[in-house]
Amino acid sequence: MISSCAGDLPWIITVKSCIFDIEFQQYMQFKFYEQWMQLKAYANKKGIQIIGDIPIYVAMDSADTWAHPELSQLDEENVPVAVAGCPPDGFSATGQLWGKSTVPLGIS
Repeated sequence: MISSCAGDLPWIITVKSCIFDIEFQQYMQFKFYEQWMQLKAYANKKGIQIIGDIPIYVAMDSADTWAHPELSQLDEENVPVAVAGCPPDGFSATGQLWGKSTVPLGIS
């Protein structure tokens, strides 16, 4: 979702003009963290371990990408150099292009 404060130029934004949107996204991330930790604790009490392969990507129009473009594979104009996806397989003959930015190897 491109924030309402972004208008037609999502990469040319001032923090002051977007403070509500930024704080809202911070709050939503906090609520997700709270709920995730509750779910994980519940599963662990039931003897279930949640591990592994949950693909979590950062959206191109997210506050994280906007605030730290150096953590995504973007060119000098903040256009993705690489995006997430998967090659053709039994589910999709053409593969999938998810449109989410990727993190360079070595950053976690």
